[in-house]
Amino acid sequence: MPRVSNKQDITNTIAKLIEFKILMESSDDDMSLDSRSSSEDSSDEENCEDYDSELYELWLSLQCSRYMVQRLFGLCIQDHPIFFNNSNCPQTPAVVQLAVGLDRLGHEGNGACIDRSMELWGISHGSLVNFTRRVLIAIEDTLRRELQWPTPQERQRISEAFTEKRFLGCVGLIDGTLVELVQMPHFDGETYYDRKANYSLNVQIVCDHRRKILFLYSGLPGSVQDIIAVRRSSLWKFLEREESTIFGRGEYLLGDSGFVHLPHLVPAFRLVGTDREKSDFNNCLAHARKVSMNIA
Repeated sequence: MPRVSNKQDITNTIAKLIEFKILMESSDDDMSLDSRSSSEDSSDEENCEDYDSELYELWLSLQCSRYMVQRLFGLCIQDHPIFFNNSNCPQTPAVVQLAVGLDRLGHEGNGACIDRSMELWGISHGSLVNFTRRVLIAIEDTLRRELQWPTPQERQRISEAFTEKRFLGCVGLIDGTLVELVQMPHFDGETYYDRKANYSLNVQIVCDHRRKILFLYSGLPGSVQDIIAVRRSSLWKFLEREESTIFGRGEYLLGDSGFVHLPHLVPAFRLVGTDREKSDFNNCLAHARKVSMNIA
């Protein structure tokens, strides 16, 4: 039987703890469990207490919800090839690599110190960098796979849903949001200062009636206006052309008054004043855009 080092034993224990905690908390969301299942859950909780308290603190250090951990692990991490190799010495369990990555990304200031993470997880500087890099690559690959523009059939279903809100032909909602940064960036930091007196990034999002994100563009400073950010994105050339490969005839996106009218973009009116028709239109548009506001 091969020898297991003390470090590997600790790593395996951490992996089992995190996997057990995810499964246990996932079962708590099922409201249809019978009394037998409930008794099993209580037994599991007692077993969880048997783990060393310091290991349990590792789970608490992850600055994210259990739903996010479950979704990230199942959707991005579990089967991604970057977490597997053909060596006789396998990688650290993927769930541990995810935990290390989330712990590092979820802290700021002294909490994001490399020495702190190395001491907390008992890993080297190289492992810390590799784990974080693998998690980011897996998430980026998942975004590229999942963020797909809808097919003509899917756009038809989206349009039918928005028809109920009095917007026939609408196939999505576009809106901008600001992702706050912890501190001012070192290069051109003043350009990231936004209208809310924070340093941030401008992110443009297109979603459907179910809050499913169809398109995302980010990277520009928070001081950049939404319309300028959209001009810089790959979506702009499709919005301004009458004949577009991703929009059918009569299809368009709805936006707020920060955007401009284009063949496939319908914004809210500016300076409505006493115009009743424009005011009613803006009210209907605002009601339809509640979906995108809940995302952005």
